[in-house]
Amino acid sequence: MSIKAKQTELYQEFRKFKDLTEAEKVAFKAKIAQDAAQRTDAEKEEYRHAIKANVLDIKEKIIEIKEKLNKKSVAST
Repeated sequence: MSIKAKQTELYQEFRKFKDLTEAEKVAFKAKIAQDAAQRTDAEKEEYRHAIKANVLDIKEKIIEIKEKLNKKSVAST
């Protein structure tokens, strides 16, 4: 699976996780831990790269938002 596809999969799982009840979150975490224990080293490395790529994407979006806010702030003064 490509890194981009893995990123999308992880993001979708995160969105689902946010909407779960506390009991469902506990069960979800247990399932994720069980799945992770069964992954090969290569699969684990793919997940690491996808997570790092997601973090970088989020950092870039935050920078873009800050720049837009600064431009609006300067324009309104």
